[in-house]
Amino acid sequence: MSGDVSSGSVFRSIVDAGFEIGLHASYRAHEDASRLVAERARLSALANRDVAGVRHHYWHMGRDVEATLRSHERAGFTYDTSLAFNDHLGFRRSVALPFYPFDPLLGRPLRTVQLPTFCMDGNLFYLSSDVDAAVEAVSRMIDRIAEVGGLGVIDWHIQTSFPANQEFRAWGIAYQEILSLLAGRSDLWVTSLEAVAEWVGRATAESSADPVGVARSDLGSAYG
Repeated sequence: MSGDVSSGSVFRSIVDAGFEIGLHASYRAHEDASRLVAERARLSALANRDVAGVRHHYWHMGRDVEATLRSHERAGFTYDTSLAFNDHLGFRRSVALPFYPFDPLLGRPLRTVQLPTFCMDGNLFYLSSDVDAAVEAVSRMIDRIAEVGGLGVIDWHIQTSFPANQEFRAWGIAYQEILSLLAGRSDLWVTSLEAVAEWVGRATAESSADPVGVARSDLGSAYG
């Protein structure tokens, strides 16, 4: 980086502001587990903190998704949010709860918990610029997830999150309205992905039930 701003100071400012740092895996990282190991290690070193989570670029996990999920465990990730749709709202595996994917090759659940993403900014704006329709669609999804006591992750890109960016003005306005909507809901736990993953880990450790059962009975409604 140029000028007086170093990568270290940027990471420190992010952490000091209360945000976490996760890995946005490179496009072909799924091809070799060692790539995810190396990318996580490099980011952890630059950020001077543990990197708990991962999300694959363009949801690109390759043809063998199960192998990629195993790679997350090998790399030491606590959680992943890569099972999602690129073109529309919804849950890729029809699960609105944190869950540990069962791996048929290993014969057990993986140790990296899935935090399911139901909304990405592009789901709403690739084919439309209607802010009201976008916010209403997300609001309906939030209502439904809250009704069943589920978990929903929202993925919004930095460049589309602020209305001052004229190219993505509608995206930014919608994001601000969605944040206001969430802030006004006292029945929701709105927090970081890392906080949700830590909660699920504690609940799992303290219970003799299966991980999915723990999440279903105790989590309530949460948004990362």
